[in-house]
Amino acid sequence: MRDVAMLLGVTLLASAGCKPPMQKPTKPTERAGGLISQIHDRVDEAVVMEMIKNLHLHILQEESTGQMPTPESLREYAKAESKKTADLFEKGVLVLPEKMTRSGVWVYEKDVPTKGGWIAVQAGPRKVTAEEFKQLIGN
Repeated sequence: MRDVAMLLGVTLLASAGCKPPMQKPTKPTERAGGLISQIHDRVDEAVVMEMIKNLHLHILQEESTGQMPTPESLREYAKAESKKTADLFEKGVLVLPEKMTRSGVWVYEKDVPTKGGWIAVQAGPRKVTAEEFKQLIGN
């Protein structure tokens, strides 16, 4: 009896994790969702956060000399130091404001103005909502 109950429990656990996606993608660029997609999203977010953190540290070093770096110099730094960061700039995932100021936003994800996400300001990298970003960019 105990073996039957254990077998039934294992079967229920296995079948609970094997459900098909809620909706199937209709286009090649859509994802089905589920656990794997959530893991990919978290990894992508961690990579972007790390790149923003590294850019923040570089900008802090540069601005300590008394002058803010230009977007062009930051792109050149990315090309020289990190191929992944340079790729994120080329793909438009990371955005640099045209004019950088000490009190403004230094770098942000492309979707931050609409969905929120990671930004870098003088105090450091942080995750903000779209509303918080609009307030920060307005200053």
